[in-house]
Amino acid sequence: MGQEPTGTSKSVGLALAHSRRMAAPEVLWRSTLPDGSEARCVLLPAQPVNFVVWYLNDVVQGVRDFEDVEEAREWATTTLWLALPVPACPRCSH
Repeated sequence: MGQEPTGTSKSVGLALAHSRRMAAPEVLWRSTLPDGSEARCVLLPAQPVNFVVWYLNDVVQGVRDFEDVEEAREWATTTLWLALPVPACPRCSH
C-alpha cells in the first residue's frame, strides 16, 4: 500500500511541497498507541494530485496519491484508519 518510505516526514513533506503547488497540510487523525508511539495521517492537497501520508513516530510509513481531495479524505479516515493498529482514543482527531 503506498510508496516505500524514503525519509523523515519533514524531508518528504518538503519534497512534495517544492514539486507541486500545495495548500496547507491537514492533519486527518492522530493517535497515541499503548506503547507510547505516535501515529498520524496528513493530507497534502496539491494540484493536480493530492497526497495522504501516514507516519509512526514522525517516520513516513506510506504515501498514497489521489486526484480527488474528498476521496483522499474519505480513504484516510475510513480504509486506512481501519487497516492500521490504531486504537480509538479521546485524543484522536478522527
